[in-house]
Amino acid sequence: MANDVVYGVPEQKKFPLPDADHVKSAIRFFNYVKPKYEKQLANEILKRAKIYGVDLTKINIGDNNRFKGYLPVNELQHSAINKDFYNNLPGMVCVMCDHLVKKYGKEDWFPKAWEEYRHHVKTQDMDHMKMPGFVFNKYVKETEMKHSATSDGQYYWIDEDGFYHSGILGMKWGVRRFQNEDGSLTEAGKKRYTYLSGKIEKQQRKIDKFQRKVDKKSRKYLRAEKKKIKAARLKNRAMNAWIMSDSKRARLSFKADRLNAKAAKMQNSTLKNEAKIRRAQSLINKYSRKIAKFAPESTYAGGQFINGLYQVKMSDLNK
Repeated sequence: MANDVVYGVPEQKKFPLPDADHVKSAIRFFNYVKPKYEKQLANEILKRAKIYGVDLTKINIGDNNRFKGYLPVNELQHSAINKDFYNNLPGMVCVMCDHLVKKYGKEDWFPKAWEEYRHHVKTQDMDHMKMPGFVFNKYVKETEMKHSATSDGQYYWIDEDGFYHSGILGMKWGVRRFQNEDGSLTEAGKKRYTYLSGKIEKQQRKIDKFQRKVDKKSRKYLRAEKKKIKAARLKNRAMNAWIMSDSKRARLSFKADRLNAKAAKMQNSTLKNEAKIRRAQSLINKYSRKIAKFAPESTYAGGQFINGLYQVKMSDLNK
């Protein structure tokens, strides 16, 4: 923070007041200052508020805030204005009340009159509620109350029973500005309605442009959603195909294992048969050698025996 910053309490370098926001913060935290520095801080806040253009009447200063005791009379009266009853009033009555605040808010009697009317609005229903003149006519002159111009140039008449609109300032009755007696437009009317038509067309073009933009974004969104749906379908299809192929692969693998087991079993059986054939051939050779030593008649008989034995062995193998 710069060295030229102004403090509300220079001795302690507390409550800096370099801008309007710090002035408002100093008001909020005013109760934290020591009592002997209160007046010094209050004077500095009022001085800086005037320099920075801070409207103290628009700051909500609580009843427990000790800074309220240092406010000038006018600001104190404005800070006491409570508009919490506006929700119970018609809009035009709120306009009238704002005008009363603007015109008579600095008067000594105003806080009392304001609280009196606020209490009346808070305690009455809509059917029995009266207009501001019910209270304020007791404090101001009748002529000031009957013709009070608001900020928009309109005049209102208020009394105990009603709230009346008296027209526009400068309005002349019976003078047609935009339309002739036969219904045709005057030059001012043509200019006015041409301007209004152009303004309406301009607004319509803006609406159409915005609608086209919305439609374009909607179509873009729909295309994106369609792509997402298509991608999800392809993904599901691929997943299903993978599941099917995996199941088929498992079935084929199981079938191949069964065939391999059967082939191994057949191979073992073939080896056993080959061993039996070798043993039978060895037996035939053995008996053939023995038969060769006998006479031919014996040999023939032995051959028949061997063939019969061979046939028996082969039939056993084939079983």
